[in-house]
Parts: sequence; structure tokens; C-alpha cells
Amino acid sequence: MNVVGIDPGTTGAIAFLTDRGAAVYDLPVHTIRGHGFSVRRIDGRALAKLIRSECPAGEPFVAFCEAVHARAGERNSMMTQGALMRSFGAIEAVCDCLGSAGNSRDTGSRSG
Repeated sequence: MNVVGIDPGTTGAIAFLTDRGAAVYDLPVHTIRGHGFSVRRIDGRALAKLIRSECPAGEPFVAFCEAVHARAGERNSMMTQGALMRSFGAIEAVCDCLGSAGNSRDTGSRSG
């Protein structure tokens, strides 16, 4: 069974443990330019190709993605938190479409 670990976000990474060895990559992103601003987003197609290059079709894999949560009162803006949730959703959708046998795990701590 191939194992995939993912740290979500546009500066996140993806790690693979397979019968062929281990590998770590930056998550693929693309930039969307708007009216005076640009937004980086997870490139779902490139992510699917990367997962398939390490875990070919027909080989089962389980993906674990750090569960992220929007938290009021944290030191980052709602816009930043929203972008992180969007990245998590894109990663989760790609893994679901490719047939991952796993799901996200909450690896963060909560206080309060």
C-alpha cells in the first residue's frame, strides 16, 4: 500500500512512501492574476498527475492530509483562513477522485 502525507496550503508539501522509496515535493500551485492582485491556488490537475506518477493507477494508496480549521481570533485574516480551507478542499477532491483509501486526520492541537 502506498502512503501519501500532505501538508495543505499554497506553501505546503506532499510526501510519498511507496515500495519504490520515499519522495517529497512542494504542492503544485498556479497563480491567477486579477484586477491589481494575484492569487495562488492548488493546481488540482498537476496534483493528480503528481500523485499518479508516484502511485500508478491500480496501486492502492492511502492519503493523510492535515485537517485545517478556520478559527476566529487567530493571528491571520479570514481571507488567509479561507484560502487554506480552499486548498484543503482541492486536495481532498483530488484524492477522492483518484480513489484514496484514506481521509484527513486532525494533527493539530486545540486549546480552549
